Amino acid sequence: MKMMKKSKILTGFTLVEVIIALGLIGIIGVSMMPGLNSLIQIDSQVKEESRITYALEGAIEKASDDPYQVMEINDYKIEVRVSPYGQSKNLHIYEASYQDYSLDLVR
Repeated sequence: MKMMKKSKILTGFTLVEVIIALGLIGIIGVSMMPGLNSLIQIDSQVKEESRITYALEGAIEKASDDPYQVMEINDYKIEVRVSPYGQSKNLHIYEASYQDYSLDLVR
């Protein structure tokens, strides 16, 4: 009788392959960090600008026909100026401003 050797087929990754793969993932991750950081900064800037825009809109909605008003909406001190629009006595232009941002509305 002949004895047959059973050959074992090993499957899986070697330790060297795992270390190389983790190193490549680390290098890719580090190279992406500056891009992700700038995206986070842009996102926070866009959110802040949106909050200011909504505050300007809210100030115009709450404004009366007084020529000059200062309102605090969402922790922003917003100046609202109201002046006649053209020759019409019924139309007014409302100008809301906060720092470098402004919003105009004729109604």
